[in-house]
Amino acid sequence: MKKKSKTTPDSSGAPTLIGADSSFEGTYKGNESLCIEGKFTGTIEGADNVYVHKGARVSADIHAKNVMVHGEVNGNIFSKEEINIGPTGQVNGDVESPSLTVSTGGYLNGQCRMSEEEEKTNESGPQGRFSPWKKEAPQSAQHEEGPVHLDTVQDSSEEDAEERSVGL
Repeated sequence: MKKKSKTTPDSSGAPTLIGADSSFEGTYKGNESLCIEGKFTGTIEGADNVYVHKGARVSADIHAKNVMVHGEVNGNIFSKEEINIGPTGQVNGDVESPSLTVSTGGYLNGQCRMSEEEEKTNESGPQGRFSPWKKEAPQSAQHEEGPVHLDTVQDSSEEDAEERSVGL
């Protein structure tokens, strides 16, 4: 005899939708994605992805994994992975994310703080496509001399040129 296993709702299913002719006031808490085509006022907490479609108006602080803005957001955005402001997107508020993209035509009026992803805070060193540039250069022996003055550098180069021409 086979046992029937209980199925749990899949959070990667269809997103929650606030339609173009709808409005919502309050706090949204959920793990699934949220698509906003109408008006939203309040707070968005813990959503997977938040899509603010063209023509949508959001007056809220947003805490989510990824946020894509093609409408208008009046509030702060905190993202764990990425914020993308499209060519029709407008954000009036501060943003914090490890990755921020503002397309040509997109609008951001606020401060930006680039936070680190949790996985990248380990001590494994620089990561990503620019990691070779981030490695620290080896420290060379420092000269005991004081600051170099431009007159001195020019004079010494003239002396070196004279020595070479004389054959010393």
